[in-house]
Amino acid sequence: MNIKNSKKSQELKPSMILILIILLFIAYIILIPPETREEILGESNGTSNGSSSQSSVSSVLISRTPGEINRIDQDSIEHPMPMLYLYAKPEPKELFYLNAFSVERSFFSEESSTLGFHIENPEDVEQAYLTFNVKDSKGITTIILNNYTIYSDTLSLGSINPIPIRKEYLKENNVLYFRLSKPFIFSKNKLQVENLKIVANVLKKDMLNAKTTFMIYNNEFKNLESAKLYFTTSCDINQIGKLIIKLNNQIVHEGAPACNNLNVIEVSQSKILEGENTLEFSLDKGSIKIDGLKLVTKLKEPSYPLYYFQVSEEQKELLDSKDAILKLEFPDDLKERKLVINLNGIKIDIESHDRYYTYKVNSFLREGNNYLKIEPISDDLRIEHLEIALE
Repeated sequence: MNIKNSKKSQELKPSMILILIILLFIAYIILIPPETREEILGESNGTSNGSSSQSSVSSVLISRTPGEINRIDQDSIEHPMPMLYLYAKPEPKELFYLNAFSVERSFFSEESSTLGFHIENPEDVEQAYLTFNVKDSKGITTIILNNYTIYSDTLSLGSINPIPIRKEYLKENNVLYFRLSKPFIFSKNKLQVENLKIVANVLKKDMLNAKTTFMIYNNEFKNLESAKLYFTTSCDINQIGKLIIKLNNQIVHEGAPACNNLNVIEVSQSKILEGENTLEFSLDKGSIKIDGLKLVTKLKEPSYPLYYFQVSEEQKELLDSKDAILKLEFPDDLKERKLVINLNGIKIDIESHDRYYTYKVNSFLREGNNYLKIEPISDDLRIEHLEIALE
């Protein structure tokens, strides 16, 4: 019996030892500092979650690709052009020539003496005259042009005084008719002439047209709002004809100009091209001097790149431990870049030849709405990439 009890007590000792170890461990856990206890028990999940939450906050506050930015520092641009003078210069021209001809008339018969000739643009003819040499003449000679009598009298031998021809008598196709008076019975009237000519002053119209050019560059073209053509004229309102003005072969004005006055003509921007533009003036008659010629373009108010972005509460808190860096990337051309970055009303003046530019902007940022505006100072500015990131 004693032996059995002793064996039983020996079998219970290992379980009691295990219980004792567990009790000692619990006591240790209770007594040690909380930080150590959390680490042992794996209660650092809260801290891990915080880090995870922090890492999930985006580090990029704004990322854009502005590209080319054109600087406009004026609201209008003048394009002066040289003085133009349009006129038709009269030049002497032979309209008709006949070496010689003769005509006779008896009491009973009459020879035909009709001469035909053609004139191009009879409206351009001024101060026309008929001339010839008389080799033989008897009786009264009547000269008729297109049913208009231009001469009726006896002719002396030799060169005659030029016979004037009124401009309105001339047509494109003309008929000149020599008629002799009827003689007495059994006699003849006759006329023999040589070197018959019709000469006139004819307007040479190649000077009634004039062209000039002006340039519209990219910055101006992209911001073009409207345009007006200005010029003053010197002309006679009683002699001036119709003035046609074309821009790039499109009519912008057609009508009589305001003589001896300032002319102002609205020009549709749809007729203006980027690059070279051709302005053409045409006058149908008279003469005109065009001075002070200029095209004035009105430009839109510059709209430089403006970006809005948000800074969250979590991102704002990170600014206490991280740097917010503004990064700019330019083309790799070593050109001088001058610009101003306006970040929430605070301006950063930038002047650099480098491809990359960085600037710390923690104090510029605020929680919630933020804006960034790019204002170019250089004429040709290109920004490949813009970014504000937390580092």
